[in-house]
Amino acid sequence: MSGTLRTCYRGWNIAVRCLSKGAPAARQAGAGTHAATARASLDESGNHSEWIDPRPQTVMIVARDFDTTSHCSQAVLAEIKILIDGLKR
Repeated sequence: MSGTLRTCYRGWNIAVRCLSKGAPAARQAGAGTHAATARASLDESGNHSEWIDPRPQTVMIVARDFDTTSHCSQAVLAEIKILIDGLKR
């Protein structure tokens, strides 16, 4: 199973994609090992001078166990939010 989550945070557009890498039965339930990518880009209307690095940012999780794809999405979303918070001047 895979899932994509799109949201905004502090003027950044975020897209999170998680893929279940487990056995077929586990993939159907969403449990098992997942890979995830979160990409964030500053909204065009955002003030680039407020950020240390306003370029698009990426966070990746290669293999981590989660109960569901939703848990995977929420975990990588939390990671990209921490990165964005660290970029604020």
